[in-house]
Amino acid sequence: MKVLLIEPPKVSWELMGKNVSPPLGLAYLAGTLEKEVDVSIIDCNAENTDWEGLRREIKRYDPDFVGATAYTPQIYEALKTMKVTKEVNEDIKTVLGGPHVTFMAKETLKNKEVDFIVRGEGEETFLELLKFHENPKKVKGIVFREGETIIETPERESSDVNKIPMPAYHLLPMNKYYFKVFGNFTTIITSRGCPHKCTFCSEWKFWGSCWRRRKAESVVDEIEILHEKY
Repeated sequence: MKVLLIEPPKVSWELMGKNVSPPLGLAYLAGTLEKEVDVSIIDCNAENTDWEGLRREIKRYDPDFVGATAYTPQIYEALKTMKVTKEVNEDIKTVLGGPHVTFMAKETLKNKEVDFIVRGEGEETFLELLKFHENPKKVKGIVFREGETIIETPERESSDVNKIPMPAYHLLPMNKYYFKVFGNFTTIITSRGCPHKCTFCSEWKFWGSCWRRRKAESVVDEIEILHEKY
């Protein structure tokens, strides 16, 4: 089975200035999936790949599944990615994850080019979906169509952040990420979740209400890998 994860062409948030940031969520997802399936990442922003270029890449990879992350400001780019995928091959299964679709799953599934929504943390859910996609009701944490009916499966428990593999940095063009102020750069995640429940913020609801920190040794190991290898 082949999985292609895509960071679609998008306009950077101008308030941040000139920068290209790594799609860390996709890298974490790939780090989990690559133990079971053939997985690749296309970062259109880092590689200066436009929509026609993306179309060619999808055709070349010939994946069984295509996945992308949907933040609210880039929801239309995420949906266009699914549309382009289906135009290449309507048999490819399309999956969207991320904050926007977690909270707007039913609305998103009105777009027929989207097959599955992964809600909240995606590593365990996506891997389980690959195993049971022919009987998706077995998979926790997803939303999908069955005919004209929208099916929501039970929520998945929060992940143990110390059991999630390192991000698959080797699948990203690490030399192409930069921030105008710092030069070459990347980001890391040292914890997930938030202990607070601010009414103006969706983070605690997306990650689960419990705050989970990574072990200091794991964080330092990741910093060393980034510094010494990249």
